[in-house]
Amino acid sequence: QMRSAMFAQICIVLAIFILSTIVAYIRVNQIYQPLIRLTEYADKLSASDFNAVVDIRSNDEIGLLARTLQSMSKKLSESFSDLERAVSDATQEMQISNTYLTAIITNLADGLLVTDRNGCITQFNPALTEMFALREVELKGQRCTSIFCEDLAKLIPKTQEHPEEVFTIELELAGNRVGKAVATAISHESMPTELDLCGTVILIRDITLEKEVDRMKTDFLSTVSHELRTPLTCVL
Repeated sequence: QMRSAMFAQICIVLAIFILSTIVAYIRVNQIYQPLIRLTEYADKLSASDFNAVVDIRSNDEIGLLARTLQSMSKKLSESFSDLERAVSDATQEMQISNTYLTAIITNLADGLLVTDRNGCITQFNPALTEMFALREVELKGQRCTSIFCEDLAKLIPKTQEHPEEVFTIELELAGNRVGKAVATAISHESMPTELDLCGTVILIRDITLEKEVDRMKTDFLSTVSHELRTPLTCVL
């Protein structure tokens, strides 16, 4: 009877152990599999795959976490869509502005020269190359001291030392012409400081005709004064 009772107890314990193991396995699997799916879903979200879905419909904490992640994914998808539209609109607007600015610089009648703080050329227009006969020269990245005259190159450090002032000089152009250069500093702020300065812009205008007209006016006045001096002396 004792052997039978012990055998029965051992069978009951084994049955309870096997049943507990099966129940524990099922329960662990019920928790483990959703966690695996949540991990895979989180990896897809981190890869910006906001169209991914996770099929967890339980009402426990894991189901709540899954629904929260799906809600967050939807909001992130909407935010990214709005951000992409905003970036696209800003890029298009920037391209239009850049095209418009390029057209203005290209068709500007006066010569335009833009340099950085060290005097290296960063921007120029075709009128500048025409004025100095530099069509075949690669200007971008070159130092002004190696391309232009010393007087023009000296304007750059002057504008950096006195960013609030405008400097002007007259200089010789190609073909015995005369130009007038107007230089000023480029800054990021309306009230420039040394840290805000990023370069110098120089606008060069061909004043050969104005100089010729001024010379003709001076010659005319001199001639008239000389021709009228003798008759006026007689009249007086």
